[in-house]
Amino acid sequence: MLLRCYELKDSINRFIRYLTRGSADDDLDYSPLTDAFTDDDWGKVSELVDFLQAPYELTKRLEGSMSASGFGSLRQTLPNLQALWVHYNEPSKRAEEGQDRYIVTVISYGKLKLDYYLTQS
Repeated sequence: MLLRCYELKDSINRFIRYLTRGSADDDLDYSPLTDAFTDDDWGKVSELVDFLQAPYELTKRLEGSMSASGFGSLRQTLPNLQALWVHYNEPSKRAEEGQDRYIVTVISYGKLKLDYYLTQS
């Protein structure tokens, strides 16, 4: 959903501008501009989409039955979980260098879940 939102960034911005056209004369209690994304917000969306691309691709790769795709078995799942663990731990070094709080939160929750899966006996 976030990827699709980012792909439609220009259309969303045009729609917000269209909604706000002439709204200064109207006595509306709500202005869509309060919900509009800034360029900085779109940059954060892009960063999050880029980060979540690897988990998305690994999830799609593991879908399906073993006979149809060759994926989905335990022997495929464990290496992919380990790859995700590496993916989530690599940016945590950058997170300490002043990265935005939302991406740090995404990384920390992902790491917690992966640690849980990888440490269960």
